[in-house]
Amino acid sequence: MVESVEIKADLSDPEFLQNPYPALAALRRDSPVARVKTAFGFDAWLLTGYDLVRESLADPRLVRNVPGEVDPIRQGTPGGVAGRDFVPPSVLDTVDPPEHTRLRALVQPAFTSHRIDGLAGRIEAVVAPLVEELGGTPEWDVVPRIAYRLPLAVIGDILGTPRGDDVELVRITAGLLAEDTDGDRFRAHRIALHSLRDYLVDLIAQQRRRPGEDLTSKLVEAVPATDEVAGYELVSLLVNIVVAGYLTTGNVIGSGLAALLTHPGQLALLRGNRGYIPSAVEEFGRIEAPFTSVLAFAAEDLAYGEAAIERGDAVISSLTAANRDPARFADPDRFDITRPDHGQLAYSRGIHRCLGSHLARVEVAVFLRLLLDRFPVLELACAPEDLRWRAIGEIRGLRAVPVRTA
Repeated sequence: MVESVEIKADLSDPEFLQNPYPALAALRRDSPVARVKTAFGFDAWLLTGYDLVRESLADPRLVRNVPGEVDPIRQGTPGGVAGRDFVPPSVLDTVDPPEHTRLRALVQPAFTSHRIDGLAGRIEAVVAPLVEELGGTPEWDVVPRIAYRLPLAVIGDILGTPRGDDVELVRITAGLLAEDTDGDRFRAHRIALHSLRDYLVDLIAQQRRRPGEDLTSKLVEAVPATDEVAGYELVSLLVNIVVAGYLTTGNVIGSGLAALLTHPGQLALLRGNRGYIPSAVEEFGRIEAPFTSVLAFAAEDLAYGEAAIERGDAVISSLTAANRDPARFADPDRFDITRPDHGQLAYSRGIHRCLGSHLARVEVAVFLRLLLDRFPVLELACAPEDLRWRAIGEIRGLRAVPVRTA
């Protein structure tokens, strides 16, 4: 019998947010399947061991919709919350097969490893000017200057947005990083999602009139303009691609560069051997996962470890805890860009594995190479203990990473 425990420290607790690893390590050691109270007030089962988390991410008995509830797209169509009040859900994360299978099949061809590798030259052409801009000042913050602009510029190129609209997308999506302290903490998020939705609705209309070779045009070809439900799905898919892509890559760039700059020996090693860039990118995701956890629901009664999980129970798989499990990673709290065998779970696993995981890896690798080529000096321009984290739901990233280059 597993006793219910209440975790006093959660992602809304500043102390836990700054360093969640001791609390997660204690849970992983003493109660790898724990009944917890979440920051949002509901009970859930928290999985912290690597093997349990890895198993759960591909377990078809764990689903994204509470059994018996209406799927999120149809909640937003006529009869639900329609029209301008519609806030597009992250459909690839919140629907289950067969809907998930159908929707993912629409966008998967644009994100295969082969296709992304073929875009490496275009990605470098997008990233290089952003890195070159940094040379105009000896000190800059990588978070606003690069971390979020870079992935939005690349995603915009894939979607077919007008050149230069990455700045507009940064402005539109800025509210997704807000941490509201008034009574409605998600007001800024909803405003940002509404603005992004409107931008993408206009983009869809433009590409329907003048289709090109971009992903938006390909999706428009598959969706009749008269199909209202499919229209909501298309908008939601594009919102999903933009939001997940820029937050994931942006957080990895910020926390990864911070890890390098607080470990000068590792930075020197990377400068001396660029062949370590791929393993460095993997270590960035392992040491600080951009998404801390995955929420699912039991579609039937099931058992994990010694816990009897009932149908409908919420199950949280902690990617952050799994990626520092000493049973899987030697000396797991040590940042080591030479780890030969990763298996890290920063991008999840199974049918809900991050669609843009390979794109994120290529973007970060290109950025690292160009950054090292451009700046012979890279130093953290603050004390390591002054680096502060933000968390919005399961998303965790650094607020700022000041860098000195001279």
